Amino acid sequence: MAIIKRAKNLIVNIKNEYRHFSGSYECVSDEVQIIATEGNLTLTSAKKIAVKKGSDNTTAKSVVEQNKNGVKGGNSDNYKKINGHFYKTDGTFLGKEYSKDFTGDVNDVYICDPDFIRPQLSDNNWVYKAIQNLGPIKAKDRVYENVKKLTIKGVDIKNDTLLRIAGLAFSETGLADEAIRILPYTILNHYKQLFDTKKTIEIKKEITKDLTWRNGILDKVIIKMRNKLSDIEYAIGEDGKGGNKAFRVTFLGYTDRNITKIDFEKNAFKRNENDKIRLAVKSTIDALNYFDKGSNEKEDISKRAIGWHGIDILIKGKDGKLTFFQEKLFIEDKHIDNFSHPKYGKWKNNKTLDKSMFVSVSVHKTEKGLPTLFYKTTELGYKNL
Repeated sequence: MAIIKRAKNLIVNIKNEYRHFSGSYECVSDEVQIIATEGNLTLTSAKKIAVKKGSDNTTAKSVVEQNKNGVKGGNSDNYKKINGHFYKTDGTFLGKEYSKDFTGDVNDVYICDPDFIRPQLSDNNWVYKAIQNLGPIKAKDRVYENVKKLTIKGVDIKNDTLLRIAGLAFSETGLADEAIRILPYTILNHYKQLFDTKKTIEIKKEITKDLTWRNGILDKVIIKMRNKLSDIEYAIGEDGKGGNKAFRVTFLGYTDRNITKIDFEKNAFKRNENDKIRLAVKSTIDALNYFDKGSNEKEDISKRAIGWHGIDILIKGKDGKLTFFQEKLFIEDKHIDNFSHPKYGKWKNNKTLDKSMFVSVSVHKTEKGLPTLFYKTTELGYKNL
């Protein structure tokens, strides 16, 4: 009998001790690294320990040649050296790579698969680790495989943009999984509607008319959908006394309000420990890939949603007057029962569907039982945009 293992990458992590007993053992590889991280490296033999440079073993050469095509990049020197932020497809942050000798923008985003990366050993202090246990490691120490740059319509997505969208998905949905998945699609649908209807974006007197895919345009759409709040204003409030606590504390890792500039890298590896944040990052990657290859309504899990609201939409305006959305939004009967609050009551439609500019598409309860409602534009809404 025989045990045959074939794999692109094979990682075996032994918690305590590993022993191998066999009549004969052969390891054939382009390169073999044996590292003792603590104590001595001991080789013991009943006879001589022979060290040879090169080999005329034709069987070994044949095996090496057969396996070469299965190893991406061959030897580590053949790998491209690029700057950027690297993530797994499940939203796990792998690390930031930057060197003046590398190419590319350090704020570019790359998505990697499968679950492990291979080490590129350059000193004696590095230990191979499974990706889920990986901490910050120097750029020279790692080689990522199966890498794809995150772009949309040929425009590079920057790490700050990725995290702005993921931050909203995490912070605005009350930790409801399905709402977290949907919100990134909603942001991109909102952008697409602005572009299709030739609208402009106005933020603090700055008017943007060119909404073609380009660097920075998504950030302006995100700020617009955050009630025109900058990163700092969204985190701590316009007066420094409010803001979104989930975004500030859990997502960004700030424990106080003494913030002069948002650093999205501050909490990078800590975010990996939060399942909801990783889901938000994964969903953002999925949404960007979806829109990059061309939006298809059948694959849009948001059902063409272009916005969302929490329970605050039930609160009347000044002097008890109806707010804009209380006048313009129609919530379907199947959603109304889930959209109510003991203090503010139950939603009541003020117009029929044919006279409303927006209509509900889904409602998702948060962990505390509060609803997040997603809505899309009606035919009348498109005519009046």
